[in-house]
Amino acid sequence: MSRHQHPRLRATLLALLHTLGENASATKIVNLLYLTDEANSRLRGQTITGLEYIRDSRGPNARNNRVTQTLERLANEGQITREVSPLSDENLYQTPRNLDISALPLSGDHWTEIQTAVHNYGPMSAKDLIRQSKKTAPFQNAEKRDALNLRQDPALRITQQDIANDPLLQTAIQAKAADTGQRITLNQLRGSVGEPAHI
Repeated sequence: MSRHQHPRLRATLLALLHTLGENASATKIVNLLYLTDEANSRLRGQTITGLEYIRDSRGPNARNNRVTQTLERLANEGQITREVSPLSDENLYQTPRNLDISALPLSGDHWTEIQTAVHNYGPMSAKDLIRQSKKTAPFQNAEKRDALNLRQDPALRITQQDIANDPLLQTAIQAKAADTGQRITLNQLRGSVGEPAHI
């Protein structure tokens, strides 16, 4: 499998586009994805996608343009739609309405970061998103073409002492540990419930 076919990257792009719910340029998608990965890394110590980002002249970019390559591959496979903007000649991407998001290999934490990024930054233009991305510490602390150092913020790390002192946090961690990550489709749920009895 080639590097730009990484299942988590593909799933995250599909989830991001689905949550965004509109046509988006590659520039907007790259920056939304970067902000999602940067937030997850700051909170949990790792990106969702596994991508390495660099400081490009226009803002953060995935090394070797992996996001754009993966978008093109998804479009060529029919997983997403691609059309050319009449205003800018840029490719615009969107997920089909019938995308089964329950099949995407993403955890609840991943979905939280994706939905938060779309809520906070989705309405922004591509130019505003670039400005927002450039404000992040990893971008500001790197030189041109350097890898961006995405890492966990020690102030956000939950210690064992924090867990021991908080019963609600203990319950949440136990529930997360019990979550197998398996999701079912709406049709599977309907099948397991069955038709209502007629009286």
